[in-house]
Formats: sequence, C-alpha cells, structure tokens
Amino acid sequence: MRNLLTAAVPLLCCSLAPTLAAQQTLLVGPGQTFATIQAAINAAASGDTVLVVGGSHAGPFDIDKPLQLVGAGGTIQGTGLTGFQVHDLAAGEAVVIRGFHLNNSTVSPILIENCAGPVTVHDVGNPGGLTGWAVVILNSAQVHVARVRINTATVTESAVAFEQCQFEPPATFLPTLNATASSVSLVQCTMRGSFTIGTSALQLTSSSALITRSSLLGTSTSFSSQPAIAATADSVLLIDPSTSLSTQGGGPTVVGTTPAFVEFGSLRASSTGSALTAEAHGPGGQIFATYFSALAPAVATPFGITWLDLGTLAPLYIGILDPTTRLHLATIPHAPQPPGLALGLQTVGLDANGIVLGQPTVVTFP
Repeated sequence: MRNLLTAAVPLLCCSLAPTLAAQQTLLVGPGQTFATIQAAINAAASGDTVLVVGGSHAGPFDIDKPLQLVGAGGTIQGTGLTGFQVHDLAAGEAVVIRGFHLNNSTVSPILIENCAGPVTVHDVGNPGGLTGWAVVILNSAQVHVARVRINTATVTESAVAFEQCQFEPPATFLPTLNATASSVSLVQCTMRGSFTIGTSALQLTSSSALITRSSLLGTSTSFSSQPAIAATADSVLLIDPSTSLSTQGGGPTVVGTTPAFVEFGSLRASSTGSALTAEAHGPGGQIFATYFSALAPAVATPFGITWLDLGTLAPLYIGILDPTTRLHLATIPHAPQPPGLALGLQTVGLDANGIVLGQPTVVTFP
C-alpha cells in the first residue's frame, strides 16, 4: 500500500495557508492569557483556536461563531445546567469541540441549534458511571459526534452522525435516541433503553437511520417489553448485517416500519497527533480507495452523500476489504497538524454496479 498522507497533507495545508495565517491560538489555563474558556471564546475571531491547556472549568460555554475549541489538559466541571451550546452558524461556518474530560456525577447538556455549517464534537468526556451528556440537536444540517458517552439524545430536523458513541441512559421514560424529521447514522455505537422503566433504544418519527457495526437493546420491566427500534411507518431504516438488535423479554426488535438489511460501507478514523488510524468496513472483498479533504457541507450525489471538498480532495490509501471480517485497518504516520483541524474522510468503493460511496466521517487533530 502506498502511503499518501505524508505527501498530501502538506499540499492541503498549503492550499489553506491564507486562511490559517490570519488565525490565532488563544491559550486558556493557569498562567495563560485567558483564565476562563468563555473569555477566550468571546475574544476569538472567526476561525481562531481556543486551546485549553489546564485548569478546571465550569460552563456553560456559548459558541456562536466558527472556531476550534480544543482541550489539551483542561477539565470540564459539568452540572445539569452547564455544558456546550453551539448555535446560529451560517452555511460555511464550522465549529470543532475536541478533547475534554467531563468530571462530575450528573448529566450535562450539549446543545446544537440552528447551525447551517458543520459542527464536530469529538472525545468529550467518557469517564464511565452515570456521568455523560444529554445531547440535543435542533435544526442543524451536519453534525458529527464521535467517542462521546451519551445518556440521552434528541435530534429534530437535523442530520447527525454518531461514531463510536456509548449511549447509557439514566432513569427515563423516553427512548435513548429520539429522532424527529431527521436523518441519523450510527457507526460502531452501543445503545440501550432505560433499565428503570423499559424503553426502546431508538425512536424514529418521520426520519431515516443508517446503522452499522452497532448494538441496540430494547429494555423491559415486568409490565412491558420494548423493541430495540420503534419507528413510524414513514421512517426509513437501513441496517448493515453487522448490527446486533435485541430486546429483553421477547417480542420484535423493530416495530412500525420494515428495515432493509444491506451491506454498505463506513469508515471510522482518529489521530494521535502523529498517526492516523482508519478502519474501513463494507462488503467483503470490495476494492476501495479512501479520500480526504477539507470538511465541506454535505452534498447528495448519484453515488451517495459526501462531505468532501473537490478543491482540496486528495487520496489517502487503497485497500481491499477482508472477505470474512469485511474490515480493513490502516495506520498512517503524518506531520503535525493544527489543533482542532477537521478533515472529511470517505471511502469510494467499486462493486458490480460501479462506484459507491461509504458513509462519510470526520477526523480531528489534538
């Protein structure tokens, strides 16, 4: 396999050099320019990076401009009333939130509302126990949430991709993920209903969902047994066979609509700062290429949805999915990148019908 990232990333960074040159990095922490995260956010210009290098910080953190908010040692002291609020982004404006440890014993909110541009939330608090996030996404066009522990999530009139997220609800009467008039995707996620009252893991109302490499459990009590997925008849459900659906106490795993079980491509990716790990999944034996670019607004093509920008598009690597596991893992060294930089990645496969796009993903850099 030819390593293309080392050559391609400098070209990509050079193509963005005029934008990056005007940006600043605002440091937050003890002894730094800013003592609080919100003070740095308020002082930041569009496209700046707020880098939190230490300290314990209480929210809420209000973001209404394009920027990168990156944790490199900072801790979030969350409560039921504090968290991240991202709102009112115009098309072409993007926000990245990455790398914070949540240190509390209750649920804290992440609210994303009225965002036409892409919002990325990665690696924000996975300490275990009951600690986690209540995610609410309203009227937002392109949200990517990866490696986040979530208690409950509500998605309304939005498009959201969840990747490697763990959904562990506290006592609730509602489904763990409730999507209305939205499109959602789940890539390598685990999700269950509430054990306290018994609920479905996923509720779809006039929505669509694509689910791969995930596990969904509908829970039950002595009074009722709930399916893994409950949906209205006008919802669309596409499930890769790698997904496990189960329910306690018997009964169907899906109610309200008829799912389609189809093998389709997906990709998960992360960076340590010096190497990128990309795990592709799809039809066994398929030849594919992985491409990356600056993160672009979602566009529907005849081959599927893409988040790639044709002006900065570059190949990353070529591979063949294992016929048995349907996986391909690549670890690729790369040069240091700006903290919070977000790139779109996507597989382009070839099958009997021609080109097919896998589910797009986002990689961010620490």
